[in-house]
Amino acid sequence: MQPVSVCLVAYVAGMLWGVFLRPGVPPAFFWILPALIALCWFLCHKIRIAALICLFLMFLLVGLLRIPFHLYPVNDSSKVHTYSGPSPVVVEGEVLRVAGRDAGKSSVDIAAQLVSSQGIATKVAGSVRLYLDNVSPELLYGDRIRFRSRLRRPRMFGTPGEFNQPRHLAYSGIRVTAYLPDAGSIIKLGNVGSSPMRRLARWKRQCGQLIDRRVPEGLASLVRSLALGERGSITRSQRQLLARTGVAHLFAISGLHMGLLALFGYQALLWAYRRFPDLLRWQPPQRILPLLLLPLLLAYLLLTGDALSTRRAFAVCCCATFLLFWRRRVAPMQLLTTLALLFLLLEPLALWQASFQLSFAGVAGILCWRRYWLLPTVKLPGVLKKVLQIMLVTLAANLATMPLVLLNFHLLSLAGLVNNLFAIPLIGLLAVPAGLAGLLLTSWSEFLAGAGFVLCGKVLDLTLKLAELVTEIPGLDGAHLFLSPLQLSVVTGCALTLLLPWKRIVVPCLLLLFLGSLAYADPMVRSADLTLTAFSVGQGESMLLSLKEGRHILVDGGGLHSDSFDVGERLLAPALGSLGIKQLEAVLLTHDHPDHRKGLIYVLDHFPVKQFWCSVDVKGLNQDLLEVLQRHNIPVRRFSRGWTEVATTEPDMDLFCFVPELESVSPNDRSVVLYARNGQDGLLLTGDLERAGTENLLDAGIPGPVALLKLPHHGSRNSDSQKLLRTLKPQIALVSSGYKNHYRFPAEEVVEEVLGQKAELYRTDLHRT
Repeated sequence: MQPVSVCLVAYVAGMLWGVFLRPGVPPAFFWILPALIALCWFLCHKIRIAALICLFLMFLLVGLLRIPFHLYPVNDSSKVHTYSGPSPVVVEGEVLRVAGRDAGKSSVDIAAQLVSSQGIATKVAGSVRLYLDNVSPELLYGDRIRFRSRLRRPRMFGTPGEFNQPRHLAYSGIRVTAYLPDAGSIIKLGNVGSSPMRRLARWKRQCGQLIDRRVPEGLASLVRSLALGERGSITRSQRQLLARTGVAHLFAISGLHMGLLALFGYQALLWAYRRFPDLLRWQPPQRILPLLLLPLLLAYLLLTGDALSTRRAFAVCCCATFLLFWRRRVAPMQLLTTLALLFLLLEPLALWQASFQLSFAGVAGILCWRRYWLLPTVKLPGVLKKVLQIMLVTLAANLATMPLVLLNFHLLSLAGLVNNLFAIPLIGLLAVPAGLAGLLLTSWSEFLAGAGFVLCGKVLDLTLKLAELVTEIPGLDGAHLFLSPLQLSVVTGCALTLLLPWKRIVVPCLLLLFLGSLAYADPMVRSADLTLTAFSVGQGESMLLSLKEGRHILVDGGGLHSDSFDVGERLLAPALGSLGIKQLEAVLLTHDHPDHRKGLIYVLDHFPVKQFWCSVDVKGLNQDLLEVLQRHNIPVRRFSRGWTEVATTEPDMDLFCFVPELESVSPNDRSVVLYARNGQDGLLLTGDLERAGTENLLDAGIPGPVALLKLPHHGSRNSDSQKLLRTLKPQIALVSSGYKNHYRFPAEEVVEEVLGQKAELYRTDLHRT
């Protein structure tokens, strides 16, 4: 193994372990151990094994000790994140970046300089991401602004498999966020004057406005993404289409765009270079011209937002340029490994960025399969050679990135193998050049630039229509897969095995057979005959009741006020997959309120469900919920008033559902109550019952003892939880509520009653899932 590979493996391993550490190591100590090991390496570097061991230990410690300082900021009054809290503050700062979001929304990254709280102004440092419900086209890089809002630290909900938003924002240096409904609330104080970055931002805005004027509305966001790197402007439906068709990678500014821009620039400079014989006698053009192209590529990198994939492509261009200049030969895989290590040394949190993972893994897969797509196709005819090479390169990249795509996006798309055969030539040879021409001509001729953008849009439209036709072929449509860690490990092992030389795959195949047999039945919720998992879904409610023999009942699905965050897609589905749950015995909707219903729609659409339970007529259900039930032909069971016993196959298991016998106007008081008992251990889930519903439940009687009580209506004081606690005397009380919710659930008197009963209290807002 090459030394650089040893360093990369050790550094990544150290960072993965470092996630579990908290910052508390003095800065001086940070360098002592790695420095000592570096000294040992210097003394024994001529002994290969000893040198490799020293390198491994040194980079392992650097990764282990360094990552906590990037993940967990130290509280300091000079940092803006220390002013997060329930009270609004006034923030002054300088605009770093303005980005579009779905549904006409936007975000602004601000380098905070001054925070005013309670009349006291303090100089601060750090970045804030300000979310807006509309677009703010007048803001540019370098503008000084002032706004008033609450500052919030990003926080995870705490469900298994959840996307780590705080870590994602920390990569961009964002420790706190703010929100304003309207950009009109922002006060513009001035700007830093004319600077190269500000001129680039103004040019980018001019190009974006021209695209919006000349390109049809449905395609403008795609052209913006391809030409300007503004992926945030792509709508959710377009993003799903790109992922399903397997061509999303072509819309990330990467090596394809950099390569084409470098090619066009090189040809133009070569034409001029050849006009001067003295230059040709001085140095060959392939040694000098790449150096002259670097400023152009750097400007394009900054123009398109400095994304990770673009940065990787620019770094490759820089390395290739200097290797040509110095006339050095380097193995491609060694160059890629070195670049990955340098990236992670400069930006450790890039390891968890999907763009970094997919970018380097895709190139590594292509390099591993060079022996299949390069040498065997050399003697083939031109067209057949290109088609076969595109297929094999696409297959290699898909194999290498498949585990990472499943990890980050839970999506498997086979259509990409076919779609890339025509999408790469159409987008690479027509759409990208047309978009680049539009960018270059914007300052010279809006007519010609607009024509370039229009052509780019038409090519993209044709490409996506053809790609969508391919996905209609049975077996090629994208499928969502939510895998457990063990199942994902098996997929990763399979992918790596296929990328290895054939002589080395015998042992990995035997290991995969063993792991595959374990992963076939991988339910992680099997420690007891009756298990309740309360998912942390914010101010809502969702619980998983697990019975013997791997049978699971999902009770409610949570749901937030905002439609931009789907609890089912972002929280419940990954959690169910992480727990190894392949299908649901039943899904129970206690009552049709958004904070209990919205998350169920995605789950019903992507998991096999045997039955749907509710207490209302099917026609009275929410329209979106009704459509997904009809689309998948899921049987609906409606419970009548009073107690209904649900048949179970386990002899010691009892399951009952109760519907209050009330004519209440409030759906809360008509919530379905679920009682489950295994032997003498019983639990009672009470939905959102209020006072009348609670009294009706107690009057009807409980079928057995209650060891665990889910307090009704998130612990509201209006639900008479105190009476339930005094009557049932549970050992455990459970509350599902959002962190620092404005309803102040659970109520103080309810918490005091639980503690007074000497019962254990579990809260999803504090204890999470």
